Amino acid sequence: MALPTRPKRDSTPAYAPSPSPAPLLPVPQQHVQPEEEYDVVYQEETYAPATGSQEVVYEDEYVAPTPAPSASIFDAPAPDEEEDDIDEEFKALSDEDAESLELLMQEILSDESSEVIMNGPESIHYKKNGQRFHMADVKFKDIATYHEIINNFILEYTDTKERISDSSYLIEGQLQIQDDPDSPPTVARVHIIAPPAVKMAKVTIAKKAKRQFTLEDLLARGSFSQQQYEFLKAIARGKVTTVISGLSGSGKTTLLEAMSHYFDQHDRVVVVEDTPELKFPVPDAVYMVSSKPKPGEDKSKMITLEWLVQQTNRMRPDRIIVGETRGGEMAEFLIAANSGADGSMTTIHAQDPRKALSKMSNLASRGADSQSEISINKDIASTVQIIIQTGLIDGKHIVTHIEEISNMVRKESNAIATTTLFEYDRRTGQQVPMGRPSDALKDFLAARNVHVDLGWFQR
Repeated sequence: MALPTRPKRDSTPAYAPSPSPAPLLPVPQQHVQPEEEYDVVYQEETYAPATGSQEVVYEDEYVAPTPAPSASIFDAPAPDEEEDDIDEEFKALSDEDAESLELLMQEILSDESSEVIMNGPESIHYKKNGQRFHMADVKFKDIATYHEIINNFILEYTDTKERISDSSYLIEGQLQIQDDPDSPPTVARVHIIAPPAVKMAKVTIAKKAKRQFTLEDLLARGSFSQQQYEFLKAIARGKVTTVISGLSGSGKTTLLEAMSHYFDQHDRVVVVEDTPELKFPVPDAVYMVSSKPKPGEDKSKMITLEWLVQQTNRMRPDRIIVGETRGGEMAEFLIAANSGADGSMTTIHAQDPRKALSKMSNLASRGADSQSEISINKDIASTVQIIIQTGLIDGKHIVTHIEEISNMVRKESNAIATTTLFEYDRRTGQQVPMGRPSDALKDFLAARNVHVDLGWFQR
């Protein structure tokens, strides 16, 4: 039985089609960083639109039998002698460990699973159709073998040089496996906490959907109503500054990418992220990625998300996109979005629109040039126009609220005034229009040749 081959890696972006026919088997990444332009501050790449779907996630755990292995992912011949070492690593495994590895890799490659979690030699799980399953048939002999599997096979496909050792107890990277030449590669974020921080490695493999959804796709899946669909198109076209709020797995990134299909093709879009995930179908898209400090590293030498967002002001953007705001970069986002970059967008981790506003205020207060709470709330009210709340309900991504933010802060409570335009009724499963957009928002859109039909907001 032969093993997958090590690639001769080129500079093709992770989400772009392969420039030549891909091998029939997964191709691990070489442990080198891609060449970066402009003194490694940012990479400017054009990503091809992807295909595929993003799975929904529940937190309940179920036990289900693991399917029997089909054709082995290791059944392709190695092209030259350089592949002998990985082949030998596989051959050195016992039959039981080799079979478990094949089952594990099949689940990582499956389009139906959204993530794979590895807690130990006999505690491996995956999510499929929003439900969590235990892979009862995947068992490795002991902790040492379990760590060898992670080092020699999982991390072989990940763009990091680090391996589990006494000195590397936090490992992060992007996994990429091209197992089917006729479809996009499997791409995932890999996060590992390893000894001595824990007794045995804890691995989280969060998979990126192979296919980028459009608003039409989400409408067909019942994520929102026809009325909301029309309004979401309008605010994307009309350059309305928007924050998408929701919990993990609620579809924030999916919705953000779907709305990007209605960006003006002449827009210069500057994208800032902690982990490269987003891709937009516009010709002039600049992608910048922050560097995260590892334990013990000098944080002053890291490229922070806050610093990158600050730099966007000098890059002549039409729109600024921050993948997710988690800290002081919120203050810089407000400054950048309020400096001519209408239609800027970000996502935030919050349970509802009011909590999203509170979190925005809290995060902005962590900025380098912190202001008073009242000043921050005035900045939010004058910059953010719409909050879209996403949720995961009965296994589906649902837009649960669309909230308009008024340019007003109440003196007595220091609260930002809002108007709920749409709300999801869980009892009936219906999207209910609750209010109408303000004249200010309608005038803002009209100035950008985008019409708002008040019929969208009628029950």
